[in-house]
Amino acid sequence: LRKTGKGRIVHCMKKDFSTWCGSLLAAFACVGIGVAAAWGAQPYVVGWGMDSDHQDSPEAPAVVCGGASAIAAGYYHSLAVVDSCVYAWGANGDEGRCTVPTAGRTNVVDVAAGREFSVALRNDGTLAAWGRTDVSSKLVGNYASDVAQVSAGGEHVLVLKKDGKVLATGVNSYAAECTVPEAALSDVVQVAAGEHFSFALKRDHTIVAWGNTGEDSGGVLSVPEDLQGHAVAIASGHYHALAITDTGDIKQWGWIEGHVIPDGARTGASAIAAGYDFSMAIADGKVYVWGNGDYGQNALPASLAAGASQIAAGYGHCLALGAGMAPRWLDDSVPGDAYVARAYSGSVSATGMPEVVYGKAGTWPSWLKIDSRTGVLSGTPTATSRVAKVSIVASNVYGVDSRTFDIQVLDTPVDPPEFITKGIPDAEIGLYYSFRIQAANSPVFYASRTDSYPLPPGLDLAEDGTLSGTPTAEYDSIFYVVASNITSEVETNYVMHVGAPSAAPAILTDTLPDAMLGEPWTVQIETDREATFAIVGGKCPSGLDIEPATGVVSGTPSESGAFAFTVQAANSFGATSNTFDLAVNAVPAITTETLAGGSIGKAYSQTLAATGWPVPTFALASGALPGGLVLGADGVISGTPTAAGTFTFGATAANTVGTDTRDFSITIDSTPPVEAPQFTSMTFIASNKTVKLEWTPTNAYYLYWSTNIAA
Repeated sequence: LRKTGKGRIVHCMKKDFSTWCGSLLAAFACVGIGVAAAWGAQPYVVGWGMDSDHQDSPEAPAVVCGGASAIAAGYYHSLAVVDSCVYAWGANGDEGRCTVPTAGRTNVVDVAAGREFSVALRNDGTLAAWGRTDVSSKLVGNYASDVAQVSAGGEHVLVLKKDGKVLATGVNSYAAECTVPEAALSDVVQVAAGEHFSFALKRDHTIVAWGNTGEDSGGVLSVPEDLQGHAVAIASGHYHALAITDTGDIKQWGWIEGHVIPDGARTGASAIAAGYDFSMAIADGKVYVWGNGDYGQNALPASLAAGASQIAAGYGHCLALGAGMAPRWLDDSVPGDAYVARAYSGSVSATGMPEVVYGKAGTWPSWLKIDSRTGVLSGTPTATSRVAKVSIVASNVYGVDSRTFDIQVLDTPVDPPEFITKGIPDAEIGLYYSFRIQAANSPVFYASRTDSYPLPPGLDLAEDGTLSGTPTAEYDSIFYVVASNITSEVETNYVMHVGAPSAAPAILTDTLPDAMLGEPWTVQIETDREATFAIVGGKCPSGLDIEPATGVVSGTPSESGAFAFTVQAANSFGATSNTFDLAVNAVPAITTETLAGGSIGKAYSQTLAATGWPVPTFALASGALPGGLVLGADGVISGTPTAAGTFTFGATAANTVGTDTRDFSITIDSTPPVEAPQFTSMTFIASNKTVKLEWTPTNAYYLYWSTNIAA
């Protein structure tokens, strides 16, 4: 079972306790500020103990090379402040506890590390937090302003405001560690957060404790009575706590079985830190560690013999700011290849305090030598060789570290790069640009001095020398380019002018692909220059629209048919437009449900209806129509039935995107219905003074007849 623990650093303690006790707030105001000056030594981050996630092995050069002003140890990660910037190393996890945000890279004076989150205190009293979001996201508003000190527990954070009030937030697992008692709402000068408990040190040297009171709390909330009124500093671990008294003694309580305070730390203590199951202290300038040392916490690095200014304790690892540092190899130690009959110059780099000296180890090529002071490698090889393993020792009074490097002697040296391109063409805003810079001897290219001489905005330089992109702003300056090959690097500069657009954008897109009703559709309207876009005429299908900045027409069409709309592309020079036809296709769907019956010998006409685009055509899919009837492509069933009965058939509506089939039936009666004759005309006959009336039947079986009526 891997339990977790939390260490808290106490900084800037003074031996003159009578003076220091009178102004605790002033003492803690110097946390992370001016420590190195007061201590009289360059502070280096020293780590030891548990290193499963490299939490005690700082790798960033800024940390390794010294100048740190504050440190913090989380469960399995570490933090340091160098030149007001936070550096983090160790376990990053899914929470990103070592991924320092922008707010943590400037104006930082102190740091705190919890189980899976990190906090930085800035010089304006604000906080930056990252890592586990259910903790870090709560450090906003009042929790992150006017802050004097911050302390990180397992899953919660204590914030000491400049007015002496304590705030607490986080997971609050036991609904207690974040519930600040009234006694901690004023006159507090220091806070210390443990696993599931919290402490506040007040101006009158009393300690207020709150949090988990369960059996697994180790009784840590029971502050010793003889400590009240005499405490000047506190530190919280996982199940135990520490305090320094006004006489310089250290008190410990909670689960401290086997924790024996070393004799040298019993008086004169100036700093304390509590980890998972161990404790640390600085007393009379020396570092002491006691308690559980399963991870080697008790084996102090030799460099701490010169003293330390700060300490921090994590789950199983320790950190300190020490005056000395054993040798450490830097990551940029890559000597490189050599060439026959050509003078070789390489170098290796390690850091330490005192400065390291370099020496040979094992068997070396006869032609190769090393400068013991600078680490520069030199010599002239006379023949090719396979990769030579060169072992180099870096040492100082605090230790020795060796590393083996690969050096290969190659047959044919490559000549240095030589630029062929002497000048480059100008560009204009919004017009895509591409030009390849060329140089001899197969180099790769990169832009240099970009801080002072950046590339034109919107352009990038590829390794093959292609300068490309779409310029976004006017530019009239020089930029520097380096051509690099295995032999050396050569730098040159180019003058370039980027002007305003010289023409309106031309729309390059000619046609649009068909869309489907109810399905997502997107298309890019291409132009020869960057532009802003708008639909200025016609009708765009419902559900589709254009993105003004990109010219992307997208959406899900909700109506089908043939549409035409006009797109305008514009820049600062002018505008052009183009009208696009767009078909929104839809699979046919027959909407007619039933067909009327008919009679033998009587003309019949019924129309099948269907939705869809393109307009669907109809055809007989199965069965047969009544004799004398036919189905037209337009869906009209027509003719004069010649046979009686019920006829069942399938009809299909089809277009280019799909089909739909439905079964129908038509009943034809065998006997036509009897219908009354229809009056057709009335004629007056003058010769006999009669009126002639005429009728004609609508049924073909009735004969024409007429009659005369005398006047």
